[in-house]
Formats: sequence, structure tokens, C-alpha cells
Amino acid sequence: MKIKSIILAVLMLCITLPSMAKDKSSQLVQLKSPNGKALFTVSATPDGVPTYCITIDGTVVLQDSRMGYRSKEGNVPDASWQAGKVAKSKYKGVWKPVWGKRSEVPEVYNAASVSFSKQNHVVELQLRAYNDGLAWRYVNVKGEDTWNEISNFNFAGDYTAWYYNGERHNVGPEPLSKASGERMPIMVAEVNKNLYLAVHEACVYNGKPLLFRSEAGSTCLN
Repeated sequence: MKIKSIILAVLMLCITLPSMAKDKSSQLVQLKSPNGKALFTVSATPDGVPTYCITIDGTVVLQDSRMGYRSKEGNVPDASWQAGKVAKSKYKGVWKPVWGKRSEVPEVYNAASVSFSKQNHVVELQLRAYNDGLAWRYVNVKGEDTWNEISNFNFAGDYTAWYYNGERHNVGPEPLSKASGERMPIMVAEVNKNLYLAVHEACVYNGKPLLFRSEAGSTCLN
């Protein structure tokens, strides 16, 4: 189980989704933050690969980015997997961290989930949209126990970025297109003077820790 995020019931709505057929592109789900400023869109390519796009205040900041993971049987999901139903919900409560500056933190988000099945394998993609961040994770319901993340972050511009670097000085500032090789999270990118993005992971129960890989000239982190 893994969350990839900028940070990471009540009313349910079910929508039947199409099969992830090779000759069709389809939008699987759209999810807005409670304040309506952030939009999370998940679609399927003609080859059945789920992709996501993130829009903030009408500006696309992440575009056509891949989602999924690689198991011993191949990429999950792909065109051979059947998309199930989308379930949407809303949550408003309080999170009580075990440490930090505040004993209580408001927890308000909109959520959606969609399951993918293939024979006896079932994987659920869970999405959350907060006012200050978007998160997703794969919940391994049945059949998979060994996998590696293949999701990527295809930034919509050549943003200036900084990266955590262990007990050394941070890497950056550097344009995304100048990064080459491996970079560690937390990663922060400046979209403009009023908008910064941070990418990190949490709640990792199995699989390898997040590590960015990039090629010079590209604004996509794999």
C-alpha cells in the first residue's frame, strides 16, 4: 500500500466505467478539492494505461503523467485489466498527529476510488483531494505481493526545483530540465511566485521507497 502525494462514510456515488480497451481513450474520474481550486483528473490511454492530470486555479501543473506499478506479471493496470466502479465520498473531521506543533489538524477532503480486476487479482486506486494537496495510493486487495512503482510526474513547465539530499545541502535550485540521474524526495517546485508544489510519499507498507529519475532536457520525473 502506498501513497504518492503533495502532502496524503458520507455520500457515495457509483458510476459504471468502460473496460480499458486498446482502441478507446476514456476519462475514468475527476475529483475536485473542497474549495474547488484543485482538479484531479484520471484517464486511460488507448493502451489502457491510467494517467493523471493536476490543475490548480485553472493552471495545469502536471500533465499526462503515468500511474501504476510493475509486478512479476507486468504493468498494473493495463489494457488487460477491467475497470470497475467509481465510488465518491466526502470527509470532514480532525486528525490528531502523534507529534508536531499542533495537537489537532482539520482533515477535510473529497475522495474517490476505482477498482481494477484481472482474473483473481483486484487492485483499488484511491484518490483524495484536499484544499492544499492531492494524494493517491494503490490498495492491493488480492493477488499481488511484489511490485515496483512506475508512476511519474510530468510537469507542465520547466519549473525551478529543490530536492532533499540527506544530511548534505539540498540539491537546487535547478530547472527541471537540468536534472540528470537520481534525486530524492521531498521535492519542491516553483510554478510561480504564488504557487509551489511539493512531492513526497507516505504510508509505504511494501515496495521500494520513492526515488526520482530524470534525464537532462526533460521536465518529467520517473
